[in-house]
Amino acid sequence: MNKKNIIKEALSVAFQKDVPMSVVCNYFSKDYKQYVDDKFIDYTDFIQHIEKVRELIENMSIEFLQLIEENNIVFSRHKVTSTMKDGTSTVFLVFAEFHINADNKILECIETTRLLSGNKEHQNLGSDK
Repeated sequence: MNKKNIIKEALSVAFQKDVPMSVVCNYFSKDYKQYVDDKFIDYTDFIQHIEKVRELIENMSIEFLQLIEENNIVFSRHKVTSTMKDGTSTVFLVFAEFHINADNKILECIETTRLLSGNKEHQNLGSDK
């Protein structure tokens, strides 16, 4: 499987409430670390983040604008559109650099998110836990 597809699949299942967390965890190394908007998140924090976002959203879609693979790194520029449980919606632009290990699991993500539209109270959705 090419590494771009790993990223696409991982992000497509991560925030789908009907997908068990055990399936989501299969895409990520236990040594996973993420730097998002100047915050550090380890594997445990990341799982808490996914669970928190799943609590807050009604649904979410991801539109990949660019996805570039080189060796074990995938760069992504994608737009995330969410409908929150309170009925409001948010749109984020995300720039992310993913590192994939030899087992084809996501080992690291360096990410910057920007709220394009929506309630400012949700601007930290990319790192909430």
